[in-house]
Amino acid sequence: MSEYSVMDDILTLSLAEAATTIEVDRQKEVLLVRRYYQGDQEVELTERQEQFLGDESRDGPSFCVNLVKSVIDVVVERLHVKGFDCTEPEQALLAWEWWTKNKLDASQEDVHELALRDGESFVVVDWDEEKQIPVAIPHQRWTDTSTGGDDFGCWVSYPDNDPNQEPKFAVKQWVEKTDKSQIERRNVYYPDHIDKYVRGGLKANWTLLSSDPWLAADGTPLGIPVIAFRTRGLRSEVWEALPMQDVVNKSVVDLVNTTDMTAFRIFYALGFIPTDDGKEPADDGSNWLKIAPGKIIGTTRSRDEVSFGAIEAADPEPLMKAAQQFMLWMAMLSGTPTARFTTWGGLAAKETLKEQEGPLMAKVESHQVRFGNSWEQMMYIMRRLYNARSIGTSPIDEEVMFEALWVAAGHQDENARIEMLVLKRELGIPLPQLWKEAGYSSQQVEEMKKTEEYRRMLISMGPDPNEEASAQTNAPAADEQSVSMTEEAQDESTTE
Repeated sequence: MSEYSVMDDILTLSLAEAATTIEVDRQKEVLLVRRYYQGDQEVELTERQEQFLGDESRDGPSFCVNLVKSVIDVVVERLHVKGFDCTEPEQALLAWEWWTKNKLDASQEDVHELALRDGESFVVVDWDEEKQIPVAIPHQRWTDTSTGGDDFGCWVSYPDNDPNQEPKFAVKQWVEKTDKSQIERRNVYYPDHIDKYVRGGLKANWTLLSSDPWLAADGTPLGIPVIAFRTRGLRSEVWEALPMQDVVNKSVVDLVNTTDMTAFRIFYALGFIPTDDGKEPADDGSNWLKIAPGKIIGTTRSRDEVSFGAIEAADPEPLMKAAQQFMLWMAMLSGTPTARFTTWGGLAAKETLKEQEGPLMAKVESHQVRFGNSWEQMMYIMRRLYNARSIGTSPIDEEVMFEALWVAAGHQDENARIEMLVLKRELGIPLPQLWKEAGYSSQQVEEMKKTEEYRRMLISMGPDPNEEASAQTNAPAADEQSVSMTEEAQDESTTE
């Protein structure tokens, strides 16, 4: 059937059932971070705080200052694929067509979020027979019910547990529930075939339903269609910051408790107990006076016999500063701009914000490289599958390379960027190159070079003769053959 024997399949299933220490620890780590990200954090409240902050019996989220979510979200916000570069225009167009039809312009955020939260996420590539296109479905990391997971997701096995090597196989597992029972399903993906298993309960044996070939037209393996998106070391983006999250929660609880108990004036009466009805104080305190605006306090005793005063409120500023300092430390640990966590002291200057974003930008650029490689690998699998399954189409070249293009991660100063482009033009940099630096795709640049406005601009600005000749003949230069299909280019092609 393949270079893998049936024994490999048995070992695959046994490995998951054995729940090795490494795998169990990995799943527990994933589940812990998921709980923190969702705001399910263990925060001890006093009996009074539970009255207004809620306890386990109260609906809604539990109390916490969830900075973990912000640490991940601030990175996800800056990870957005805008297109793919390719040396063949037709393939760039086709790649972006698959991307948009799979709605990956939106679901890419889910893939990135899951990877940053869990340390890894996955995209499973399959074929839509009706639409005749490859499909891409995001999945989370699998966790077993024995560790508190939901028994849904994927995992990948590598030789010697080394993710830098080619994977041996990948697994997708999920549960199908009905009114009366539930069925577990597991697909094991090899480079050249897919084994599908089912079992009727957690303690039942797995039954092999089918072993489907996964081959190209020439009989070669299509490759494992489960694409892993991994962080460095499979470590969650917030792992190092979790202890400080607990400290922040504790400091805020202390602040709330202090302001609740002492941050307002406490009134006291000497020589009498004020009541609402003027009668003697009830044993249960039901008629004791409650201070409120407009209340009048009186007694028949003389002023020499009684006294009424107030203890001034305590200053919560020291506790507020402590809580703020803990948040700053969490920002430092996670490489998150402090402006994301703090609002006191006014807005930071532009240069200060740029300096604060330095560690964040370094993280984002690192993730762009790792995740970009995974998106490109997904396109290669989709292309092989398209060649193998599409009907009535000519095969496309599988040697052509893709490059994922990302939206700029930093907050750029638009005026400074325009001034730099103008300066470069004055230094003689050709307009097509400046258009690329301004964010236009290679295909858009080629279209703009064909316009009458461009020809008139060349004459008025005194361009380089080679540039003018290139525009007049509409012949792109050798170094401008790379074509990217972005969202804007897709809109233009659709209009045409």
